[in-house]
Amino acid sequence: GPDGYVAAVEESPAVFEAALQHVDIRDILSRNNFSLFIGGNPRELAGWLKSVATDLVVRRFVLCEHAPSVRLSPETYRRARVAVENIVHSARTELITLRENAATFFENTWLNLPAIAHGGGVKDLFGKFPGLPAINIAAGPSLDFSIGALKSVGNKALLIAVDTALKPLLENGIVPHIVVAVDPSRTNARYFECVRGRRVKDCILVCSMSVSPLVLEYFNGPTRFIDDDGRLCRFLRSRLGERGTMNTGLSVAHTAFYLARAMGCDPIALVGQDLSFTRGRTHAAGTERTWGGAVDTGDPNVIWLEGNDGGMVPSLPMFRSFLATFEREIAATQARVINATEGGALIRGCERAALNELLDSFDSDVATALETVRGSRETTDFSDVAERLDTLMRNAELLADDAKQAEERIERTLARPPRADSDDSGRAAAEDVNRSLARVLEHAQVLELLEDVMIEARLAVRYGKGGGVRAELARALKFARSAREAAELLARCIAVFLKHQAGVER
Repeated sequence: GPDGYVAAVEESPAVFEAALQHVDIRDILSRNNFSLFIGGNPRELAGWLKSVATDLVVRRFVLCEHAPSVRLSPETYRRARVAVENIVHSARTELITLRENAATFFENTWLNLPAIAHGGGVKDLFGKFPGLPAINIAAGPSLDFSIGALKSVGNKALLIAVDTALKPLLENGIVPHIVVAVDPSRTNARYFECVRGRRVKDCILVCSMSVSPLVLEYFNGPTRFIDDDGRLCRFLRSRLGERGTMNTGLSVAHTAFYLARAMGCDPIALVGQDLSFTRGRTHAAGTERTWGGAVDTGDPNVIWLEGNDGGMVPSLPMFRSFLATFEREIAATQARVINATEGGALIRGCERAALNELLDSFDSDVATALETVRGSRETTDFSDVAERLDTLMRNAELLADDAKQAEERIERTLARPPRADSDDSGRAAAEDVNRSLARVLEHAQVLELLEDVMIEARLAVRYGKGGGVRAELARALKFARSAREAAELLARCIAVFLKHQAGVER
């Protein structure tokens, strides 16, 4: 169809050349919605898939395999199939996360803005640990077996812990050099209750701008923020300067890996990265969990993956996606990546080593590099920004007023009998609605900033089913209501921030 897509993968240039000589395919090759990938490069295919990922998730898609081609080049088409499956699953996860948390991301970022101004950015860490070893610590159940060895690390390697692992590490006297947090939820902030009222000056928090403000309340050590690629962060970046952009991946463990790579660490060792249920558990002992516990391997949601020890280990589809992301990123990483997890799922592309043996091979001292980055940070002067934010707040209030008027007009029109859609008064009402919506759309700059918060309305407008005037009016009503609610949220957030800044300046 005119709004659909077709992509074809052909491993052999010779086959494509033969096709051109014998079949006239100029019509399909000239279509904008047709893409052809020759040579079997999965990265090119992945790039295209990401550009249409939302369509692939929201609309129906079909994966067709040409059996003779698969028989000729099974590995090429296996990689293509895996690329499709992984990107679609990742896009689905990201879309679900955005739909569930967009407003929280938005509000948290505004509430964190004073801390962001004084906390510096993750870019302060980029490239500062060239050739120094890092140990990335996740909270898988095998962490229990690694605690003893981690106690002896000292400054021989940089300890980078995910937030879930912080409590069991501290309870065992291990203060990681860096702890990473990206989840915006208040429940996720529970991982940091263990440091409330406790000075952790030797630990650096690396977190997203949208992390729960409670995390920053509990953690009183040095902080470095990550810019994400959302609309709000791009807006703030253009006015306040960069804090450092970095992929955060599907999980906080991916974020920790990307951080170690960006800092220049080599090798990067993975500990507690089970991606499976070691000894029937989801997490290490002492972890402040927000999900999980004992595992029933008879559960229909449980899948089985190849394990580090040669057998099969129980896992979840979510973990399989995490695993695929690790394998893809490790293949693109120049540093050595060593899986020192005791048990767990096999991560292809990693070397394998026992943690004790690995530590014996380390003779680095990361203390000097740590002192350098702990003392370096940029701060932002908000004195020349407040006026612009005040203007933005006024524009948001105007948008909210116009959206409310459009919302009320659409509701009145929908309340009329259905037959009124086709009479003169119905047409007049429709024109009135259109004029109201046009006034809403005049606030293009503010609406662009609110796109992520308005995700449900945008999806309804783009993918909504059902034709006719009343169906269109229902979608317009959802858009107007969403614009009003998002604009009101923006105005409230800016007002809170400006009030805080006024208090600071006094």
